[in-house]
This record gives sequence, structure tokens and C-alpha cells, in this order.
Amino acid sequence: MHFARIAALFGVAAAAHGAINEKSAAPTTEFKPVALAKNDHKKPHPQKRKLEVDGGWQVFYFDAEGKIPAYFFLDCTDSDVIVTITDAFCAGDMFAMYIDYRFALKTSYVDDCNCQHEEEDPWKAYRSPYFSHSQVQLLSPTYTNISIVATNAPYGKGAGYIRADRILQRCPLYTPPFTIPLGAPRSWWNARDLCQRIDSELAEVGLTTNANAAFAVTNCLAPGAQAWIGGSIPTAVKGHQDPELALCPVFTATSETEGVIEYISCNNVLPVMCWASTIHPMMALH
Repeated sequence: MHFARIAALFGVAAAAHGAINEKSAAPTTEFKPVALAKNDHKKPHPQKRKLEVDGGWQVFYFDAEGKIPAYFFLDCTDSDVIVTITDAFCAGDMFAMYIDYRFALKTSYVDDCNCQHEEEDPWKAYRSPYFSHSQVQLLSPTYTNISIVATNAPYGKGAGYIRADRILQRCPLYTPPFTIPLGAPRSWWNARDLCQRIDSELAEVGLTTNANAAFAVTNCLAPGAQAWIGGSIPTAVKGHQDPELALCPVFTATSETEGVIEYISCNNVLPVMCWASTIHPMMALH
């Protein structure tokens, strides 16, 4: 990605980061891992930042190929985590990642040294074959050090994006304004609690968002699938004396572009549709 564009986006003057090397270099699939000092993790590092699980994208900067642009760390977590890295803006940069100072991955090969493809949204860049990207899975990580090295930087200085997310917690598709946690079906009574755990609420579906909901349910779950939603509940349900007989709203996808709202027993165990976060997280391996 071209550093001047990154500097403009984040309000940083490119001059403050020194001259930009405009010389293009042909990408290469060969990369010799950089020797990282043992016990570096025991020393303070000015660029070392906490990588928040489910915290969205974080930007990192690099100066040149072969140099370590940034360190991150993950705190202990009781769930498996996927760490995602991507290039953005001008396609062409590629990276290697080290986990606890051991080589973990090299991002996908791309052949672009003239900014033929541009994308400012890190999610769109991640899903594009023109931008280098990759993922690595960590099984219930303890305190973990993450180091990133630019293996190809045709524009000189630049930046990349990184994020960490719990596995199988949300649908991997970008389905605004909805998100569907995966692998966590529950009754309607507990559905709102699940949405709150991811800083959201049960989604409401109207005429203008019906197609969006149908797309999300069909592609995140399956054709004809159902998901609990929020919204208006009939008075008879609100004041029902026997929760075993209460009926709650569920969205059923009748096609990829259309669905219906029905009322079924609140005790059914179903997936849940929440309002999407500001940055939609991807939670499953591709």
C-alpha cells in the first residue's frame, strides 16, 4: 500500500516518516525468515501493543522489507483464536508472521508493484485476491507474542492490518446490518444475552432490511434456516403466565432475498441474529 495514502487517512504527515522509496521491486515468493532475538519478549518494545480479541482491525506500519514493523501480544484466553492479517490501499505488500518468535505464516502471493488495485476497507481487501492476506489459528492461547515482517514492499514504507477473533463466534460473511453468531444456538430467552456478550442487541427486521436478513440467514446458516430476532412481541406473549407456552419472533429465510417473521415456542433452540458491530468480524477459517 502506498504510504502517502495511509498517512492521509490517519492524519499523519508522510514527511514525518521520512522519504518514501518510490522504486518498485518485483514481488518474490521466496523469503528467508529473519532471525529474531531470543528473549526479546522479555524486553520492553515501544511498538508492542495489545491485540484485543474481538477488538476489530488494528493498523501497523513498516519501514522496509525485512524489518520488524510492530510487535503485538495476546493475553490468555479460554477460547481458540484466529489471527488475521491483510494488506490494503495499494496492493503489493506481503508479510510474514511469527508467533512467540517462531515462523507461523506467510501471506498470499500477489503480483502488483504499480498499485493496479486499491482498497481502503481492510475487510474488502482481505477478501480480494489482489491483496496479500492470511490467517493463523491459536488454540486457547496463553500470553502470546506476535511479530510481523514485511517480505515485499514495492512502495517502500507502508502499513497493514491485523485482528484477533474467537473462532466460530460470528458468521464469516459481511452481512450488514446483521451478524449471526455461529455454533451457539439457544432459546429466545437467552438470545439477547448472547448478543449483549458481543456488544450488540437482537436484530429487528423490517421491510427495508428483509432482503439483508434473508441473505445473512441463507449464507451464514442454510437455505430455509431460522434465527431468533427481536422486535415487537404480541401482548399475549408479553404477559403470558406460562413461559412454556410463550411464542417469540423468529426470521425464516424463504429465499436468499426474502424471508418471513413467524412466532414459535420461545424454548426452541435456534441460531441468533444480532445487529452487526461497527466492524464486522470474521470468525471462521476459509
